[in-house]
Amino acid sequence: MADSIGFSWRHNYLCNLLIPVAVNGMPDNPALPWAIAGVLVLCFSVAMFFIRFSKKIPLKGASHVIKFAGTGAMAFGPFMATPLHDLGATLSGTLLMLSIFYITVFTFKARLLPFIILSVLCLLSLYICNFVYFTQVGLSYLPVLQKLNIALSILLVLGLE
Repeated sequence: MADSIGFSWRHNYLCNLLIPVAVNGMPDNPALPWAIAGVLVLCFSVAMFFIRFSKKIPLKGASHVIKFAGTGAMAFGPFMATPLHDLGATLSGTLLMLSIFYITVFTFKARLLPFIILSVLCLLSLYICNFVYFTQVGLSYLPVLQKLNIALSILLVLGLE
C-alpha cells in the first residue's frame, strides 16, 4: 500500500520485497538484498529436495518428472525478481504443480496418510493461487493465499525430507 510504513503480510505480495522502489515509494527498498538472498536460498534448498526426493521414488518415470519439473520450477523462481516476473510465475507455478501432483500420487500409493493430506492441501493451494493469479478473481485474497501456499509447501518438503 502506498501509505504503508512497512511490509503488510495481508496486503503485499512477497515479490513486492523484490523491487528496487518500495511499494510506499521509498526509493531504496531496504528489504531488497534480504529478499533476493531469501528467494535464492529457498529455491536452491527446494531444488535440492526435489533431486533428493526423486531418488526415493521407485518409479523411474515419476522420479524424473519430480526431479526435472521440481528443479525447473525452482530455477524459474528467481525470475520473479526481474521484469520477467509473469513468465517466471507461469513457468514456476506450472512445473511446481506437476511435481507436487506426482508427489501426491506417490503419497497415495505409499499410503502415507499425513502426507496425503498435506500434499493434497499443498496441491489445492497451488491450484487456487494460480487460478486467482491468472483470472484475477479474488485478487485481494492472493497475498494471504500466497503465504499459506508457501507455508504448506515448506511443511511438505520438510516432512518428506
